[in-house]
Amino acid sequence: MEIPRINGLNNGERPTGSRYSFSSQRLARVDRLVVHPSAKVRTLEYPAADAEHEVTRDKLRNSGVLLGHQLDRAGSVDLFRIPAASRPIIYDAHSEAKGAFSYGDDQLFYDLGELLAKTYKVTDGGLVTSKVGEDIAFVEFTQPAERRLFLVPGVEQAITALPEVTDPIDYYVTKIKDELATTDRELLAYFRMGFSEEGN
Repeated sequence: MEIPRINGLNNGERPTGSRYSFSSQRLARVDRLVVHPSAKVRTLEYPAADAEHEVTRDKLRNSGVLLGHQLDRAGSVDLFRIPAASRPIIYDAHSEAKGAFSYGDDQLFYDLGELLAKTYKVTDGGLVTSKVGEDIAFVEFTQPAERRLFLVPGVEQAITALPEVTDPIDYYVTKIKDELATTDRELLAYFRMGFSEEGN
């Protein structure tokens, strides 16, 4: 089974809006809404992981940091069902939300540190080398104690150990500055805090 092109949709399917989409030409990952008579289902599909990357993905899934649920492996394709109300964090990195029930930048950056530290631990020193703003998801409408940030399926292809990296926190701080255009020392401190506390 071949991966359809980003714009190639079957009957009853439509692309996810660009603000929310996890489609990626680099990973040949397609994000779409599949319309059934009773409901709309949001799916991700991409070329099936090889044995090494499948082991990494299983570690991520078993630790609870991977978005959605795997539905099937249809030949050469991996298929996931993901929450309709999920989007790349690039759109939330500067939310500036305030209030008792808001999910502001400070919480987002703390949770981002926690997520990447957990990923580092469960993959035995693996680092996300793709763009964190695109391959990490924010999920709306969760309960207070539930996780809100997840890795997007397909990112396992971009997780690897980098022998030249001696400090994973510094590695990610540099990525965050470059990719999320964030230089706010307070937010980066929240990131460091989340990473350090999960890493201990």
